Amino acid sequence: MFHTTNQKVLTEHVVNDDDPIVMIFSTEKYQVIQCMGCDLISFRKLYTDQTMDTQAEISGYEFIDPWEQWIYPKAEPSTKEFTNVPKVVLNIYKETIKAFNNDQLILCAAGLRSIIEGICNDKGIYKDEEDNGKKIDLFKKIDGLAEEGLLTKPNSNILHSLRFLGNVAVHRLESPTIPG
Repeated sequence: MFHTTNQKVLTEHVVNDDDPIVMIFSTEKYQVIQCMGCDLISFRKLYTDQTMDTQAEISGYEFIDPWEQWIYPKAEPSTKEFTNVPKVVLNIYKETIKAFNNDQLILCAAGLRSIIEGICNDKGIYKDEEDNGKKIDLFKKIDGLAEEGLLTKPNSNILHSLRFLGNVAVHRLESPTIPG
């Protein structure tokens, strides 16, 4: 998804919270950082406490400090440019990428389903000629894309998986999980 980049800390504020009553000693760092590659300036919050020491990893002989990190705004990978896509579908694509990058997985799944719907509509696959022009569901639209030769059967199976993911997210209000 993303690769780690070199960051320059422009300014930093450190807060040490040593609470002897609960015996938790923590450090928070609030930083304004600049990417050394693209020059994007962001806000970063780092947090650690002694309970996180058990989560630290050993890399060779070097101890790696366990820090939780939040960056605002999140780095956004560049979106692909499509030339033959309706503007509304392109807008949904860009919003879906943003939803994914901000861990809004239900919205992301709904966006994927909407992109498929928009492509089917753009290709004129939205009515059943055998059923007096009655509107058809997305399952039949995806099959219609394959029947029209606009995509292969294996690719239609992928779109069916994405359709199902969107259905679960929207109708059951269940957030999809990201493997790995």
